[in-house]
Amino acid sequence: MKNIVLFAVTVIAGAIAFCADAASAGAAVAVAGTTAPVAGGPGGRGGAHANGGAHADHRGIARRIARRLRLTQDQRTQIAGLHRNAAVQIRALRANTSLPADQKRAQIRQIAANTKAQIQSALTPEQRQKLQRIRERFERNHGLSV
Repeated sequence: MKNIVLFAVTVIAGAIAFCADAASAGAAVAVAGTTAPVAGGPGGRGGAHANGGAHADHRGIARRIARRLRLTQDQRTQIAGLHRNAAVQIRALRANTSLPADQKRAQIRQIAANTKAQIQSALTPEQRQKLQRIRERFERNHGLSV
């Protein structure tokens, strides 16, 4: 359940960046500060991820959130940069074989929290309020408490 809650928090915070960098979305999909290959490409997954499955859904969610928040191009660019930076940090952390899994998880949570805060600071007060309402609706609809 903790993984689902973390996923919910970071998807909403990071989802905005999806549509900011449409060119890279075809090759890899950034989810919650990480980069996951799209099914059918190198390292692609089957199951729910087949044919873009869950990843395609994430891109659609991100586009809807960005539209609802009415992000400017500057905001999209800034948020995409924040998201890419988090992805680089998390990839390096996951590649570090000297850290135990629990320390990696804690550091990933910290990176996600920092990225979320930076994304929040890139938004106007009105956009932050809208994003909070989106989060609350997501939590209600999915029975989560974040």
